Amino acid sequence: MPSPSHFQDAPRPLVLDLSGVDRLSASGVRELLALRGRLEAMGGMLVLSNVNGAAAEALRRSGLALPPTSSAGGSASGGRAGR
Repeated sequence: MPSPSHFQDAPRPLVLDLSGVDRLSASGVRELLALRGRLEAMGGMLVLSNVNGAAAEALRRSGLALPPTSSAGGSASGGRAGR
């Protein structure tokens, strides 16, 4: 994963499109949680988009907030990965 120094210019949201991710291991979830913490420490935030299926379930179980299911496509998109 990139180091936080790559994001120091401006505290903007980092959007990760997870549309190609079918599932997340515990290790993957831990990496996303760590990234979220590093970004928040710099005033930024992590936004997960197009989270579906088993990946969405893994994130829900981890406590990462997911956006409500979209009525158009049935995918969770555009929400902040919050606490």
